Amino acid sequence: MGRTFCFSYPKLPPSDNRIRDIGYVYVKGKRKAVIRYTTEAENYKKEVVRHINDDLFFEVQRFSREHRPWMVYTLTAVFVFPAEDLLTAGWLKEQAKSPYKRNDTMNRRKLLQDALAEALGIDDTLFWEDSEMKLVGGDNDPPAVHLVLEEVSPTRYGIPPEFLREHHGR
Repeated sequence: MGRTFCFSYPKLPPSDNRIRDIGYVYVKGKRKAVIRYTTEAENYKKEVVRHINDDLFFEVQRFSREHRPWMVYTLTAVFVFPAEDLLTAGWLKEQAKSPYKRNDTMNRRKLLQDALAEALGIDDTLFWEDSEMKLVGGDNDPPAVHLVLEEVSPTRYGIPPEFLREHHGR
């Protein structure tokens, strides 16, 4: 088990379905489509980065200072939803086909990865493995997301040992 950086944020990210928008720019007289984050997505990302930098300043500095170019990480995200966002009340009355609502967590991680990468100064391409979990929150549990970034051995992913050292020749 390697170094870890953990944090919680009291607001769930928007779904990937709502974080991108297409704009157009002109390059050499030709219209070109540009995909960018929506205002909602940009604001969420900025809030998370601010939260990390303001509330976890020393933890960020410590974690980032020890980062090396060959290191890789796993990212675990736990999403806590209100019960009404995940459970179908009609199921108890035999009026629904499933006890669960369609609420995907896989499409909620990109903004969090980008925010974490920006706050730590570690490129999110170094997050070689990630997992998501959703939990039904209790009556007094507000929606939230909990993230754990953990350094893992690059050899776990087949990276040869000769790649795991400082490269001073550049």
